[in-house]
Amino acid sequence: MARPQKKPFTTLSTMLSPDSDLHHVRNSAYQPAVGLLLRLILVTVPIVFGAVQSWVWSVYTVAVYAAFVMLVIGHWSLVIGQKNENREEREEKQVGVGPLGLKKYSWRSFLASLAPLSERSERAVQKDGSRRSEVGGRNSEDGGRKSEAGGRGSEVWENNNHHRDTEDTEKKENREDGSRRSEIGDRTTDLGPLSSDFGSRTSGLWWAAAGFLALTLLACLPLPEGLAALLSPTRVDWVRQSRELLEAAPGAVAISYAPAQSLAWWGFWLALALLFAALSRHLADRRFLTGTLWLLLAVAVAEAFYGILQALVPNLGVLWVTHIKAGMGNARGTYINRNHFAGFIEMLLPLLLGFALSRVRWHGRPSFRRLLHSERLHQHLLMALALVLMALALLFSKSRAGITGLFIGLFIFFSLVRDSSHDMPRGVWWMSGFFVALTLIYGWHIGYGPIIERFLALDQNISRLDYWRDSLPMIAAHPWGIGPAAFDRVFPLYNVSMATDAREAVYLHNDVLQLLVEVGWAGFALIVGAFGLFMTKMLRRIRRMNAADDPQSFFLAAGAFAGLASLSFHSFFDFNLQIPANAVYFIMLMAVVRVASRPPTAAPEMGSAPAMATAADGARRKKTIVRLTAAGVALVLLVPAWWSFDYGRTRRHLFYRDEVFAARSDPWLLDDADARYAYGRLGEGDLDWAGAAAHYRRAALLDPLKMDAWLGLGEMRAVDGDPDGARRIAAFCQGQLAPLVRWKWRQSLLTHELGMTEAFAANVNFLITQAFKTNDAFFLLETHCRTITACALDLLAPVNRPAYLNWAMRWGRSEAAAAVWSLLEADGKAGEDLALDYVHFLLARKEAAEARRIWLAGAGREPMSNGGFEAEPTGKGYDWRIGRNRDGHWRIQRVAQEGRDGSVGLRVDFGGQENVSFAHLSRIVPVTPEAVCRLGFWWKTRGLTTDQRPFVEVMGHDVGGLLMRGMPVAETSDGWQQAELIFTPPADCHAVLVRLRRLPSRRFDCKIAGHLWLDDFQMVCR
Repeated sequence: MARPQKKPFTTLSTMLSPDSDLHHVRNSAYQPAVGLLLRLILVTVPIVFGAVQSWVWSVYTVAVYAAFVMLVIGHWSLVIGQKNENREEREEKQVGVGPLGLKKYSWRSFLASLAPLSERSERAVQKDGSRRSEVGGRNSEDGGRKSEAGGRGSEVWENNNHHRDTEDTEKKENREDGSRRSEIGDRTTDLGPLSSDFGSRTSGLWWAAAGFLALTLLACLPLPEGLAALLSPTRVDWVRQSRELLEAAPGAVAISYAPAQSLAWWGFWLALALLFAALSRHLADRRFLTGTLWLLLAVAVAEAFYGILQALVPNLGVLWVTHIKAGMGNARGTYINRNHFAGFIEMLLPLLLGFALSRVRWHGRPSFRRLLHSERLHQHLLMALALVLMALALLFSKSRAGITGLFIGLFIFFSLVRDSSHDMPRGVWWMSGFFVALTLIYGWHIGYGPIIERFLALDQNISRLDYWRDSLPMIAAHPWGIGPAAFDRVFPLYNVSMATDAREAVYLHNDVLQLLVEVGWAGFALIVGAFGLFMTKMLRRIRRMNAADDPQSFFLAAGAFAGLASLSFHSFFDFNLQIPANAVYFIMLMAVVRVASRPPTAAPEMGSAPAMATAADGARRKKTIVRLTAAGVALVLLVPAWWSFDYGRTRRHLFYRDEVFAARSDPWLLDDADARYAYGRLGEGDLDWAGAAAHYRRAALLDPLKMDAWLGLGEMRAVDGDPDGARRIAAFCQGQLAPLVRWKWRQSLLTHELGMTEAFAANVNFLITQAFKTNDAFFLLETHCRTITACALDLLAPVNRPAYLNWAMRWGRSEAAAAVWSLLEADGKAGEDLALDYVHFLLARKEAAEARRIWLAGAGREPMSNGGFEAEPTGKGYDWRIGRNRDGHWRIQRVAQEGRDGSVGLRVDFGGQENVSFAHLSRIVPVTPEAVCRLGFWWKTRGLTTDQRPFVEVMGHDVGGLLMRGMPVAETSDGWQQAELIFTPPADCHAVLVRLRRLPSRRFDCKIAGHLWLDDFQMVCR
């Protein structure tokens, strides 16, 4: 008699009942629990990982571990069977099947159990001429039943002419074919048989992943110093120098520069591998896959809608994160960085496009007519609008790499569709055209201008090429890597190109290159090679599929593959895979493409009765071993899970700079370099110099690259009366940080305090050369030299003298400016722009005679340079000055092809709205005292009104008083007119002010309108 079906979710009382069927209870309880946990991870991970800090991934690591442990325990409980069954029934169920679904129990069986459980081999048994389905002891009838090892049904793909999506239709077709699907906890596996890939070509991918995890784990563990020196001599050299300087005992050394941080990130990598195994198991269930895709569609639509709102309302932030203003006005969803939001959308859009096409009932040959006559047309239109919303959100993220990656993914998707069937493209092209048209229409309504500007603009704040170039020496110095997630600890010491940017570089903006930096050549070859083989194999599988035979599986596989390709391209320009949310979805796409593209296989042949009986006896003997192994795996996984959670909890304090908590409140933090540095800062603030020095020393020992701790230790030793020890530390930092600006200011302060003049001069000159803290550096230089200009010039590099001159002029240091200018003149380094600045400084201080001497001493300089307005007026020195047009009643501008000879001229426009008092165009001109000076210029007018017209006048600059006023300009019809003013400066006048004036009118029509052109001013004094 067939056993009655039980509900998928069994209550706790039923599970604990001594009379309960433990086999079926475990099967029906673990499977839904794991599936629910996996769905919760996929739904919540974009919100949590996108909007808050990376320490939260420790919680998701624990969740993935828990899901995998439940999956393993549930699987092995199913294989072992019901404990109180009689021996005859156990023999009937387990005949020919080992505890792991294999004939022989060995170390290879245990390794096979760690592979995705959906890939284990299926064995069929036959007794008395009929097949029995083995799902923990349940018997199937109708003569064509299949064997279940591990509790999953093996099904041959049903390539019927009419593919039904509902469960009732599929079960009806299966009964008509004379075969019945085996159900586990009322869950049906519809995506083909669970073929065995372990031991085949796919096993190489798992071996590569296992080798990668083992290699990266080795980098996190302490090794003997001799072995570590062979693998990472640069790392060991840093450790040896720090220990010698701090007089610490030698000991073991880890290859990673941040062992705890690397171990936590390694735990997340292991969680991704386990997540792939769990998803591969559950996504083989058609109902689970379909429900999951609907959930992903809902999450993607919510993210896209939120992103478009952010683009339309620029002041809308990201959830509760309001202090980050970067990216305002761009679509970001729940992600802080718009590029990561673009990566999320570009991954899911091809997959959900394939899901939308898979929901169409093509009935054999796909066509657009069948789509239009489908009873699900309203559902397809709704999904199309959802995809349009996602595409618009991606466009308005303005992520160049994200938009390009999406186009690459869609190109791959439609290429796979075209290669699959020449009958497919017509219907698909119609749907695609409709999708593109909607995107263009709605996007044009919102506005594509900002997107185009983003594509054309170059980012001036950061250069990816500089980052990548600086990472090359890191690779050369660390062939075995620097440790997972240790990039932010090491890269600041190699970041030479971006020396002017004092911000800390956390990521390399290239996932592939950063992976090479962190794991070295061996780990990089393993994981990248494995992924390349995976993608190649999946591509071959998809190309062998026929979209006309099975559109559902084909479109899902093609969409997932396109999403993987899209984000892979984007990863060369951003750090999407360093964001746990996108890494989780990347793994999910890998599981989807693997499950959907798996080819159908037939059930294996049954063995003989004696062999099956022998296998049954072996299964009974190994029951205890299997249970102990399951418990051991669970316990082993719980250890890194709990450690990862505890690590994330403690790092939260450091992230929020919660430095008020005492060290005794969390002893684990005593071995964290960042925490020790935070404690040192607290001690320094409490004037506890000895305690702060102890914490800084421990931080430097834990992380020799913690340069802030080194400098803090040097400062504390200098304050605490150990100048020799402080000088040794300062010299050590000076040798390591010579080409870097990030710590140069603290180095300058420390060397100034210790009287290390040579090191101080090197640090100050470096700061000035890099234009970083220039003003503070000059003040510190003046303090060090006790305001003696000669001393400052001796310490200052010749290349920094112009900057010193500008600083002296800014702060009114006439003596220092004169001394610097004399050196620049002697060296021939006084350029035109610098001379103009210095003349401007002298004129402002009423030193017109010295300004005239300096200006006319320059070769080729004329008293009235830029008289034809060939260059843009600077408003400095002997150049034109143009006032502010606050009310808009007039405008002065240089115009091309409106000069006297067709070149550039100056045009003054009056708006006719005000009785303007105009004196906003002027310049200072050097003259010879008591000489006859002639000022000549050309002018023309058009449409000038009122009696008070503009005129040119000359006034004394350093003596004051009007020297000459020209005639007001008249309305001209003959083109350009020449004017000339002749005057004689007084004996003490070395400069005059030439300006354009217009006096207010007292007539009724007093408002001035019209245009005035000026060109070719010249001054000659004899």
